[in-house]
Amino acid sequence: MGLGPDHKVLVVLDHGSRFAKNAGNPLNITLKESNTSRTVGKCDKSLWTWCVEATLELHRVVFDLFSGEHDAGCARLVRLVLADCVGRVLQPRWGTELVTQQEILNSLSAIGLPSTSDDSDGVALSGITLAIEALSQLSDAQIKGDGSCAPKKKEGRTKEERSNFSRVPKCWETPSTSSVTSESDRKVVENTGSVVIFTSFAEDERLTELENEVADVINCRNRIIKSLQDNSFSCINHVKLYIINVLPNDQISTATSKPFREISPTLSSCIFSRPAGDQLISVIHSVSINIYDLVSTTISGIPMKEEAQQGQSAVAINYDVELLHRREAHTELERLGLVTTNATEDFTGTLMVYAGSATYPTARLVWSTPVPKGRWNTFPRNRHASRVTPSAVNSRPSVCLSSYLLQGRNVMLEVTRVAKCEGLLSNVGAKLIAHTLIAHGGHIYIHANDVGPHGVLDCQATREKMQLKKAANGRISDFVALMKESSLHLPVPDKTESNEKPLSATSAVACVQPRRQLLRVTRYWPLRTDHCFIYNIPKRFDALFAIMRQPQLSTVDADKCKQVIHQLAALKDSRERLGEVTTATRLVKEGSSREDQLRIAFLEMARHLGNYINHSEKHAEASLFHVFHLFLQSTGLERSVKISTSDVTVVDRTRMKRQEPTTANFAVASASAMSSAASEVRNMSRSNSPLPKKPRKSMYLWKPNEVVTFTCNSVASYSSHDSETLNLYDYLVEKEERHHRAHWVDFVGRVKAGNRPAHLYPNLDLSAASAKQD
Repeated sequence: MGLGPDHKVLVVLDHGSRFAKNAGNPLNITLKESNTSRTVGKCDKSLWTWCVEATLELHRVVFDLFSGEHDAGCARLVRLVLADCVGRVLQPRWGTELVTQQEILNSLSAIGLPSTSDDSDGVALSGITLAIEALSQLSDAQIKGDGSCAPKKKEGRTKEERSNFSRVPKCWETPSTSSVTSESDRKVVENTGSVVIFTSFAEDERLTELENEVADVINCRNRIIKSLQDNSFSCINHVKLYIINVLPNDQISTATSKPFREISPTLSSCIFSRPAGDQLISVIHSVSINIYDLVSTTISGIPMKEEAQQGQSAVAINYDVELLHRREAHTELERLGLVTTNATEDFTGTLMVYAGSATYPTARLVWSTPVPKGRWNTFPRNRHASRVTPSAVNSRPSVCLSSYLLQGRNVMLEVTRVAKCEGLLSNVGAKLIAHTLIAHGGHIYIHANDVGPHGVLDCQATREKMQLKKAANGRISDFVALMKESSLHLPVPDKTESNEKPLSATSAVACVQPRRQLLRVTRYWPLRTDHCFIYNIPKRFDALFAIMRQPQLSTVDADKCKQVIHQLAALKDSRERLGEVTTATRLVKEGSSREDQLRIAFLEMARHLGNYINHSEKHAEASLFHVFHLFLQSTGLERSVKISTSDVTVVDRTRMKRQEPTTANFAVASASAMSSAASEVRNMSRSNSPLPKKPRKSMYLWKPNEVVTFTCNSVASYSSHDSETLNLYDYLVEKEERHHRAHWVDFVGRVKAGNRPAHLYPNLDLSAASAKQD
């Protein structure tokens, strides 16, 4: 994303004697007494005060709309330049974030009011020069984007950090030809910006002279930049100049406003001539709209109850509130022709109007009372969301609207029936809702909704093709319980444990504890009810499952688990029915005996309790010993089910690509758990005979140490940063061995012999064979 003129903005404040004059627009000071109010005095502001308020308003709009940017390249930066007999830049460097309002207030309060004895006429040349010099200085985002953060060092010279007191060549100085840097050595950076100048002239000729001075200063500065041996500066490609000509209300002036026009190849300028007052705030909104590509939306028809006057009842009056936000929120309306980006076009049949004395148009939308009990699928689809800020932040309607939204409510904005919206279908009941205002995280956002049919989402043929079949027999309630069991919480730091216990090797793996927890409890977790048996009998097993889900078991909990297991083991000798007759599962065939149902239930419960065997010692005691030694051995199923005591392994796959290809850490956590479980089965058996080796054809053999790089999208994408190095030979060999270990059963003769020597042919009569030989 390129850095445009909105990235760096300079505001030049004239601190001359002209701005010490009163604005001639006194404000009434009213005092409220019971139900009436009376004027007790008047207060007049100076031109300097109005300019400072306009500057703070510009900063407020930028801060409200762009302060949440996480990308440093999208940061909007503002610096203030004071133009007087000396000239100074109030912020020494651009920095990486927008300057705060408190820093601006501290800088301006230290300066004080303009002096009436100063005879400087208008903006001093020093203020313009400092602004262009500051604009030629690259910001951190521009330096990073340039790729050459540090300038090339010459022999015998060391680089020194530039401070705000270091001397920069002025525009009127002649550059030295001996220090000229060739164009091939200098990196080209697109350096643009905007300059806002507050001045006070009564003639158009003086404003034209000011524009020409700025153009000359830019040209001089570019010539000096070409001679500088400092890559933290760059030539200025283009500047957008906004001249705000502030005049007292009682002064006769011939100065006029002018739209944008090109003064030179590097300068475009526009002029706003307005008397000091509320119109100045409207002008600064117009400037912010031009610089930051904003639009205005006015919410009309906001119902508010006014306070009752003496002898009258309260009445409801509809108010309007204007909001500023990014242009992307009006993309859908622009596509349909309901709003326009060109202020000179005819607004007939559109939503665009001019409100009051505003210098820019606004899109008028109507307040629509939200339905508090509306279902979620009745809300329209959203295309874009961006922050909003009221144009009159301190007005009573704006405060009421902001408080209403920050309380968790929403406001829908309806499109009025204008000529160009004919043929558009309603998207919320009988209304055509274009936007929705909702607060997120303490900030108010405007959501742009779909207006009109969507080419893909509303296509009936696409819906029929992409319609998913309803999943039957899903364990929905058990899945909800699994999500609650696997919910994430912030850990409570324990200083004693962190000082005493060293960090383990797995601590470097991201989210190692929740991932291990999820791998444990899903070692056996059927997705459908017809793929399991015990989960369909809640009255028998829910009590045990609820206790085992706890992260830690007390002695009382462990005794309860043992009691439930004893009760289930006692069902073998009783005639009590295990479950319902109509239990639908594939594990139990129709007409199966009670013994088969008990065997399936015991096997499945052993697999379920194996999920929690590594939670704690009490879990292992309640599941391993009692399940295995109590009813598995009594039913003769100990050879069919082996409960593994090894824990799952969590692997950081992001670090595996930096390891050697010969390492065997390529398996995922579930595969590692299967491998460890298979080895545990072998260890629990009565013999440790070696695995039989099967001959394999040479055509299926991978060459040793053959390395292939896999990526998330393609096998052949070797240059992807998400690639992972994998040794196919080691992978397939381990996969084949793991498959044989899991299904391998020891020789029956060794099993029956136990710890005694096993005879190969126990029924062979060797005496009869020797008699025949004799």
